Amino acid sequence: MSKISDYTALGPLVGFVYQIYYFLSRLLTIQDGETVSLEKIDDVGSETGEKRTYFQLKHSINSKPSAVKRMTERDTDLWKTLNMWVSIVKKQGDEAVQRQWIANSEFVLVSNKNAENNRFFELVEAYKKDDSNWDELEKFVNNQAAKDSKKESEGEEKKNIYLYTKNVNDYALKKELLKHVTVEFESDDELREKINREIQYKKFVPEKRVSDMRYILIGEITDSVVKGVTSYTMESFAEASAALFNDMRTRKFIPLNRKVELPVRPMEQTFVKQLQGVDDPLCDDPKEIVRMTEQKLRFENDYHAANEASGAQMQRQFEENMHTEWKNIFVRKNRKVNFMSGEEKIREAGWEVLDEVKGVHLKYDQDEIGLAESNGCYYHFSDGETPQIGWRVDWETLYNGKEWTTE
Repeated sequence: MSKISDYTALGPLVGFVYQIYYFLSRLLTIQDGETVSLEKIDDVGSETGEKRTYFQLKHSINSKPSAVKRMTERDTDLWKTLNMWVSIVKKQGDEAVQRQWIANSEFVLVSNKNAENNRFFELVEAYKKDDSNWDELEKFVNNQAAKDSKKESEGEEKKNIYLYTKNVNDYALKKELLKHVTVEFESDDELREKINREIQYKKFVPEKRVSDMRYILIGEITDSVVKGVTSYTMESFAEASAALFNDMRTRKFIPLNRKVELPVRPMEQTFVKQLQGVDDPLCDDPKEIVRMTEQKLRFENDYHAANEASGAQMQRQFEENMHTEWKNIFVRKNRKVNFMSGEEKIREAGWEVLDEVKGVHLKYDQDEIGLAESNGCYYHFSDGETPQIGWRVDWETLYNGKEWTTE
């Protein structure tokens, strides 16, 4: 496949991510009495009593990621959306019911395409400000629908545009409908920044934690959608997210359970070799090697984020406590072992060190980091070209180690 094809193939996935991000942006600004939903009345919807807003999202990927596509006056996304809204309103009942439905509704087309200088939207905005501008807008819509149908039928997409424009133009209440139509241009970066600002300035999350908070919220919402939770009130969103926001405001170490990229040869990691050196039975199971590697990598990600937010002094304090826990166990379990002891005795004592260390619950400042993260921490410090802890009495010699110090 070409680069363009490869990039374009991401369209549906990227479009879903864009939808989840927009859903989150609406949830972060949800009002009392409002219900915000996903794929209920539209891609994203808002309902307050009898009032409702339809948000139809149209995301486009350019072959050049840095470029911005323009939404033209005959854009398929534009007329397909208008046609869909016409169909939705028609299903509500007779003309009187439809008229009332439109009066209680707003229709918003949200896209990362740039709608600037789009003549249709210019005319819509002018009409919304002054009814006297309706004739010009009506003429424009009529002209779009009056395009030569045979010419428009040369391709499926052009045929569809013809049908969409015709349906919109033929709709008896198009004047009322277009009075309630709006377009929002939200590039991917702008949408992300919008969410970040809400998290930082409305939810009072420290700036260094904003990206992590956004990451957590996107993950939680996506998981909820998979489980069938697709709408929130102000109260239910607060219930679902309050503890997360509180952790971000108060905790220093936050397990985020990020996805990690495993090394190509996990068995060649130093921490795995150290585990093999004390006959850890988990090393016989490739799945366990993967699980332990994931624990190590997740700890490294979360530890880096915690240190970025808390500073070098907190990092040093944590590592000193970690080392002290390890050292006390290491000395106690190896007190009857030295370099001249037999291999079996060295391995057995080393296993006892590892086994007890695996039960240590570490704290970052006052935050419990959990047993999985604690294990990941010790895997981290027993890994690398120069590991800083080990299990066997001779670990420094075997694995080119150098014990952690405060220097």
